[in-house]
Amino acid sequence: MANLIKGMEKNSFEKSIPLLFLLSLFHTFSYMIVPIYLSMIGLNGLQIGILIAIHSFMTIFASFPTGFVNDTRSVRTVIISGLILMSLYFVGLGFINEFIFIIPLYFIGGLGANMIDVSVRTVAFKADTKGRDGWKFGKYQFIRVAGSGIGVISAGIIISVLDFSTALKIIGVIYALMIPLVSFDSIAAHKIKMGQYKKDILNRSVIIAGAIMLLFSTHWGAETTSYGLFLTQNLNLDMFTVGLYIAGTIIFLGLSAYFFGKRIDSGRSNMKNIFVIGMIISGVFHILHTIPILEISFIFRAIHEIGDGMAIIAMFFWISKLFGKERIGGNSSFMFTLTLIGHVVGSLIYGPIGDYMGYHMPLIFSGITNIMCAILLVIFVRMYKIKETY
Repeated sequence: MANLIKGMEKNSFEKSIPLLFLLSLFHTFSYMIVPIYLSMIGLNGLQIGILIAIHSFMTIFASFPTGFVNDTRSVRTVIISGLILMSLYFVGLGFINEFIFIIPLYFIGGLGANMIDVSVRTVAFKADTKGRDGWKFGKYQFIRVAGSGIGVISAGIIISVLDFSTALKIIGVIYALMIPLVSFDSIAAHKIKMGQYKKDILNRSVIIAGAIMLLFSTHWGAETTSYGLFLTQNLNLDMFTVGLYIAGTIIFLGLSAYFFGKRIDSGRSNMKNIFVIGMIISGVFHILHTIPILEISFIFRAIHEIGDGMAIIAMFFWISKLFGKERIGGNSSFMFTLTLIGHVVGSLIYGPIGDYMGYHMPLIFSGITNIMCAILLVIFVRMYKIKETY
């Protein structure tokens, strides 16, 4: 029976790949066009900020409960429920123009996006790939990044053909049509007490990993507030060229994650070393890609993405080894909640810095933070004798 369950879980991961690709594509697409649409229908900066805050709030506070349900109930049911909520969110945005009525849609959309993201990730964490976890997470990241890259490019193309309202309604219908893709078997559920998660998390290795992840993720907050503006203001790129720039560089993240995931499996690379080197590369080239020469910036940004890919694959692999599979849904959700908090904190810190000092400065400061993360990880591993290989 145990072997049968493991086989079902591995099969579920393979079947989730098309869904992961489409979700990444439309998430990135909507991430680019929805703020523009909200501005076009007359919402001001404060109102858009409130909506983004609601979405972030729902993502942070619903993450662990979703992971807990994944461990104790049906992953498949949670994903289908999330798809329904996202369908309602996008169709609603296509019809509603009043701020007061858009607010509930953002509660719905934030919850739905979180339910899907956490659950698909849980499928990957629970899949038994017989010692090929690096390959598994590398493939997960590559597919996710491929979808994101195509989403960035398609955003510019589609909105030049369709009006925003129609595009949002079509996306809503597509989310509903994705439900048949949730054809994989539900992952084995377990009877779990909340106190077991507390015991798992209050562990020295988990605390150190969580602290590094939180600090490292603040650089994503800098990217959210300043990256796109740096490309348009400092490099003077139009929206289509911005899409090509982002898509052309982010693919290196996926390739890096896949390559180094396989190296971890083969034993040719140490997980800690990949994490440390990845954060250093990420930080150094996050700084250097702010050189306002397009060709140089593009090359250095691509190298930054290689560093991010190394850090992320190490992050996923480390989490998978810190916790048992029966509670990995809730525990991994807690760890990634820390990265969400870091993202939000980074946005709050670096947003004003970009406004007052130029959009290149948050990227430079957050690059320094990434280098600091690498140094701290080396110190903590040696000081507390944290396990480096698995």
